[in-house]
Amino acid sequence: MGDKDIGGKYLIDRDPEGWVRWLLQDPELEVEHVLSPNFQFVDRYTDSLLEVRRRDERFGVLAELQLYYENEMPERLTVYTSLARQKYRLDILPVVVYLVPPGEGQEITLAYHREFKGYVTHQDFHVIKLWEINAADALAASLPPGLLPYVPLMAGADEAILRQCVARIRQEPAARDNFGVVCYDYHESNSGRTCCEVEYDNFREITYLSRNLG
Repeated sequence: MGDKDIGGKYLIDRDPEGWVRWLLQDPELEVEHVLSPNFQFVDRYTDSLLEVRRRDERFGVLAELQLYYENEMPERLTVYTSLARQKYRLDILPVVVYLVPPGEGQEITLAYHREFKGYVTHQDFHVIKLWEINAADALAASLPPGLLPYVPLMAGADEAILRQCVARIRQEPAARDNFGVVCYDYHESNSGRTCCEVEYDNFREITYLSRNLG
C-alpha cells in the first residue's frame, strides 16, 4: 500500500461519518460500524468499508481513493464489492474518488460490464472526480476535516484557498496530525505527469515541491 493510500485511509478513519456523508451528499447517514476492509484468504484490501444507516435502511459503503485512473480499477472494484457483500451480508455501494485527471485519450469508466456466452456481469460505481469539484464551494459547505488535505486538487484551488485550508486545519483538535499529511496538486508539464506536493510548514508558510511521477 502506497503512502497516499495510507494517508487517505488515516483521514477516512478519523471522520468516517463526515466522509460518507460527503461521498453520497446525504447528511442523514450515520455510521454504524467501521468494518474490516481486509478479505481473509484473498489478497484484497480496500481503503474503507463502512456499515451505514439512513433511517431504517442499512447498507455498506466501500470507498477507494485513487491518484489516477487505471484500466484495471473497474474490475478490481467489482471484486471488492462482491467480497464485501459476501462477507458482511449487506448491500454494498461502491465509490471511487479519483484525485487527478486521467491521461490523454483515457476515459474513466463508470461501470464494469462483461458479457460471455450470453451471461452478463455488471456493476455500477459512484465516481467522484476531485478536479471537477469547486474548492471554494467545498470549503463554504463545511467540508469534513479529513478531506481538507485534498482541497489543493480541486478546481480553483489557488494560494488563497490553500491558506483557508491552513486556517481550517488549525482549528481542528488534532491539527498537527492533519498537517502531517501531504497534499497533492496535479498539473501537466512537458515532461509528463507532475505531482506538486503541498506541505504546511509549522502552520506558517506553504512550500511547493514537485516530483515526476513518470
